[in-house]
Amino acid sequence: MIINIYAFVLCLFSLATVFLSVKIFNRSGQIAQCFGTLMFFVGVWAVGYSFELSSQTLEQMLFWLKIEYIGISVLPGFWITFIILFTGRDNWLTPLNLCLIFTIPVLTFLLVLTNEYHHLHYTAVTLDSKSGPFPLLALSKGIWYKIFMAYFYFGLAWGEVLLLYKYQKSNSIYKKQYRSLLIGSLIPWFINGFYMAGIRPYNHLDLTPYAFIITVIVIGLSLVQFRLFDIIPIAREKVLDAMGEGVLVLDSQKRIVDVNRKMVENLNQDYHTVIGSNLNDWYPQIRLKEYPVAAIDNVNNTEELTSNFRGEQQVFSVDIAPLFDQNKNYTGEVLLFKDITSQKSDALKLQRQSDELMELNQLKNQLFSIISHDLRSPLVSLVDVLNLAEEDLLTDAEFRQMLPQLSKNIAYTFNLLENLLYWSRNQLEGAIIAPKAFQLKSLVHTELNYFQLVAREKGVSLKEEINDAVYAFADLQMIRLVIRNLLSNAIKFCGKGNNVLVYTELLNSKMIRICVLDTGIGMKLDELQKLRNEETFTTRGTQDEKGSGLGLLLCREFVRKNGGELNIESKSLEGSVFSFTLPINREMH
Repeated sequence: MIINIYAFVLCLFSLATVFLSVKIFNRSGQIAQCFGTLMFFVGVWAVGYSFELSSQTLEQMLFWLKIEYIGISVLPGFWITFIILFTGRDNWLTPLNLCLIFTIPVLTFLLVLTNEYHHLHYTAVTLDSKSGPFPLLALSKGIWYKIFMAYFYFGLAWGEVLLLYKYQKSNSIYKKQYRSLLIGSLIPWFINGFYMAGIRPYNHLDLTPYAFIITVIVIGLSLVQFRLFDIIPIAREKVLDAMGEGVLVLDSQKRIVDVNRKMVENLNQDYHTVIGSNLNDWYPQIRLKEYPVAAIDNVNNTEELTSNFRGEQQVFSVDIAPLFDQNKNYTGEVLLFKDITSQKSDALKLQRQSDELMELNQLKNQLFSIISHDLRSPLVSLVDVLNLAEEDLLTDAEFRQMLPQLSKNIAYTFNLLENLLYWSRNQLEGAIIAPKAFQLKSLVHTELNYFQLVAREKGVSLKEEINDAVYAFADLQMIRLVIRNLLSNAIKFCGKGNNVLVYTELLNSKMIRICVLDTGIGMKLDELQKLRNEETFTTRGTQDEKGSGLGLLLCREFVRKNGGELNIESKSLEGSVFSFTLPINREMH
């Protein structure tokens, strides 16, 4: 063997290729290992060809030619496999498809090994010692050589098509990777094309191994140096697009340079509309920190924002992480959008339930107070009086003197019990509503008669101004209780010479307002505000009448259940107006 410059340079680069292929193969991941294997077989081809160029006899050259085909025969198979993995079509690599991919390479290698028996690959192999400064193989191509080259070129072309498709669909960040592979894989095409066309040094020198060596070394070094196998585009697509949270990647100018599928759905836009736009175009409410040229504070922060998505309100928790290069220069931000709408809704429900429980607890305490004091005291007084009368310790004159007070206590106890029964039924059974049409004048007239005796004793005048034709559509018993409680309350805070008036106002074709006006002592502003805030409290009347605060609570609940609202207006020493709305009977109009 005689080493020449062509053989020396090719051998040197092929050894470097083999070394680099081992380094890449040892990296984790199928794609890195596949490319490392591809590089290894290119190195085997180049090493074999360098020794062929150094050989002086035909026998030596034929031996090294067979070594070369260890690499040449499988190159298209590993190239196709690498492109399939790199473009994310792993599911194509089924056992059957792998067999189809490597059938021609295996047959080619076997035919080269046995070529002297059938001459299907090379019809003739001779030694040319005159065309160049060193002996070269003169090869005459057989039918299988043409089949193999057709397969070889098909594999290269098919890989280029897949790379070009992914290049067009890829994000601008990853286009450089696809572009480098596209350009790099085209170089051996052109060099081998010249060889096949007969344009070659010394008539027989094949520069294709040199082209492959240069291509795989450049791509391999780029992959190692820039860690492109660690963040390959298809990995990015699979990981980010599989995430349930939206992801935005911004550059230092707050422009969107990358976005995943979930974020595109959140914005309800197409991918190309979002890329290149400014964050403020979509979320002006997000305020990002301003970082100096060399930043030290790179702590993540979280914001909460509300947006409308397809007409529905959504709440997002946005985690914002700044990005810095190795010199601590600010380069952009990564925003992670977590949909917390359901969590927020659940939290609001829990808060409402907590508030309701607190209100119920307050009501419970109030009820215990009513039962233990307000309900018990009148009954105790009645029992004491009856015991005195039974034991003849009370004269007829004294008993008659106590009767008015006993009557008031019994009336108060009766009203209290009635309210308690209605309230408990409303809480336990949900107070089933049975709406029907009824004449308001008739109902109010009945309730006014019920209170005439009490009002006369206090010197209070009771009146109503309601048209006979006014009919409401509601639950009669509920509204009866509402009017009774409002009348009782109005009389309670009136004195001699005051008036209580019940009248109605037609609001529209569907609703009417029923008002209970009194000219009594009215309420102070703080008391009025408590009632409007639906707080319960009691105040004694003009003749020291007691109250439980339960009546107004029932009025508000029953009015709402019948589709109306309770309103309260009052001025201290001038009187009050308690009013509520109800639906009008549908048949009236």
